[in-house]
Amino acid sequence: MADVDLTSPQTRLSLAIRNAPYWLRLERGLHLGYLRGKRGGSWLVRRQDQSLEQPRLQVRIGIADDSHPSDGLKILSFAQAKDVALAKFPVMTTREKATSMWVTQHSMVRHAVTNYLGWMEEHRARSCERSSQMARQYILHEPIAEIPIVSLTKDAIIQWHLDIANHLKGSRSKKEPSVKRRIPLDATDETKRIKEARKSTANRVLGFLKAALNYENKLTGGPIANPAIWSEVHSFKDAGVDVARALTLGEQKRLVEACDPSLGRLVQGALLTGLRFSELAGLRRRMVIEGMSRLGLPPTKGDSRKRVKRHLIEEAKIFLEQQIKDLGSDDFVFKKADGEPWKKNDYVRPLQAALKAASLGHLRFHDLRHCFATTMLQNRIEPLLVAKALGHADLRMLNEHYEHLMDDYMDDAYKRGSAWIGLTGPRPRRRR
Repeated sequence: MADVDLTSPQTRLSLAIRNAPYWLRLERGLHLGYLRGKRGGSWLVRRQDQSLEQPRLQVRIGIADDSHPSDGLKILSFAQAKDVALAKFPVMTTREKATSMWVTQHSMVRHAVTNYLGWMEEHRARSCERSSQMARQYILHEPIAEIPIVSLTKDAIIQWHLDIANHLKGSRSKKEPSVKRRIPLDATDETKRIKEARKSTANRVLGFLKAALNYENKLTGGPIANPAIWSEVHSFKDAGVDVARALTLGEQKRLVEACDPSLGRLVQGALLTGLRFSELAGLRRRMVIEGMSRLGLPPTKGDSRKRVKRHLIEEAKIFLEQQIKDLGSDDFVFKKADGEPWKKNDYVRPLQAALKAASLGHLRFHDLRHCFATTMLQNRIEPLLVAKALGHADLRMLNEHYEHLMDDYMDDAYKRGSAWIGLTGPRPRRRR
C-alpha cells in the first residue's frame, strides 16, 4: 500500500475513519502510523527488526493535533511524532547489523578484558589498578587473549587456569619489562603453602576473566558465546587463604615504641581501628564524628556511592580525639614527619626498620588489621560486630581467615548460653 500524506491536520481529517491505521514509512523497518477516529486521530509506531529482543513492536505514542494545538508531550504534530519515532524506536541499518555481526565473530578475549577494565576505571577506580596489573600479567600476554570469544572453549579456560596455578610468581624479563615470565614450579622444593597461594591467585584471575566475559556479552547486546562455557569452570577448592599473622598485646606495644612518632601514630591507628592503610592515609578531620564512637568514611570498594560508617572501640575513640585536636576540617589526621600525607608504600622501609628493632620478624601493614580482628575475637566480641568493624557485609571473611578463633568463640558461647534439656540428668555445677 502506498504511503499517505500525514503532514497536516487538514489532509489527515480528509482520510476515511477506519479501524486500521494509515502508515507512512520513515526508514527500513520503521513506520509512523495515524489512526483516524470520530473525535480525532492518534499517532502509532510500528517497528520490525529481527536483531532485537522484541522483533515486532506496535505502540501508541500520542494524540494527533487535529483539533487541539500540539504541546509536545501528549498532543503531537506530525514533525514531533516523527522525531519521537526515530529517537525512541531506532532500527539497526544493514551496515550496523553487518558491523555488529563482525564484532560478534571477531571479538577476542583481550577485547573483553580491556573493555571491562575501561568500565572499572569509571565505576571502580580504587580496584582498577590492581586488576589492570593482574590482567597484564596473567591474561593479555597469554595465548588465551587472542582467542575469539565465539571460539573459546571450556577446556582452553581450564588449561589456562591450571597453568597459572602450576607456575611460580616469576621474575621480570629484561627484554620485556612489562611482562613477567612465569617459572614452572619444582615439585621437589615446593611447599604446600606455595601451592595453595598459587591456586588462590589462579582463582582470583579466573573470577576476573568471568566478569570480563559476562560484561562483553552485556555490552554487545546479546550473547557472543554461551556463558556456560566459562561459568562451568570451577575454582580450586583447596586453594589456601592467608593465615592471619597477629601480634600479642606485648608485641604490639613493642612495635609502636620502635616506630618514629609519625609512623607510630599510623600503626596505633591501624591496631585500634582495623582500618586499611588507604583508609587511614585518607582519613580527614571531618570524617571523625566527635563525641560519637564512629567514623564516616568514603566508599572504598565496589561502585557504591554511600558513605561507610565504622564503629570504634572506646580506646580508638580516645586516641582519635587526641589526634584531631587543632586540626582543620579538611586536614589529614595522619601525616608523615614532614607534614605531608602518607602515600602508597611510604611506610614500607620505616616499618621494616621498626620491626627489626623490635625483633618481630616480617609483618605486612595489612597484618595490623589482623591484629585488631584477633584482639576483638579473643575478647569475645560478637563476630558480626567484628565483621562490621572491618567493613565486611557478612561473616565470610572471618570464617576464612579466623576459623580457629571463630571455633573458640562458638565453643565458649555454647558453654555460657546453651540450654540444659535434662535428658542426661541434672546439669553439673560449674567449677569456680
